[in-house]
Amino acid sequence: MTQTAISPSRLAPPYDPAVLDAVHAMIEEHLAILVTSDEQDLLAAGHLDSLSLVRLIAHLESRFGLELPISELGIESFRSVTGISRLLQQRLRALESTRYGEPRSSRDELAGEVAQLLEQKLSVRTTDMQANLFESGLLDSMSLVHLILELEGHFGLELPIQQLDLGEFRSIACIAELIDKRKAKLAF
Repeated sequence: MTQTAISPSRLAPPYDPAVLDAVHAMIEEHLAILVTSDEQDLLAAGHLDSLSLVRLIAHLESRFGLELPISELGIESFRSVTGISRLLQQRLRALESTRYGEPRSSRDELAGEVAQLLEQKLSVRTTDMQANLFESGLLDSMSLVHLILELEGHFGLELPIQQLDLGEFRSIACIAELIDKRKAKLAF
């Protein structure tokens, strides 16, 4: 089967037929599931179990060049072909805006570094820079201490725990803002 590149700019609500067709083909080809309706509940019908969901996500990530962490997206995003298509459309738009949108700011770059540190040093992976790291269970008190140590070493900063507000570590964006402010203080 030839794979045609899906241009994010072609996507329109509620879903792009090309994305929908690609999802149908992928489910049929890689999971041997024949879906009778775009709205069919793939979970209730027993088509998607945990293993087939992992396989589907791996194929979708590879095919569309995206990251689709189930821990962030939730299983509901994969309930129907339409739901999967909408999810892909949202992710492709977000990817397009980071590639072709405004130039990245220093905070965006810091957020990328923080995300990379989280993934490499704490095995915490998230693509949502605004996601609450505590509420999502990605950070707890022990991992926060580890993160602070990693941030200090990576950015050459001192972050005394008694002077920090827990809210400054709520999300990757908040951490990037904290780092940006601390680096600016050092510059003066």
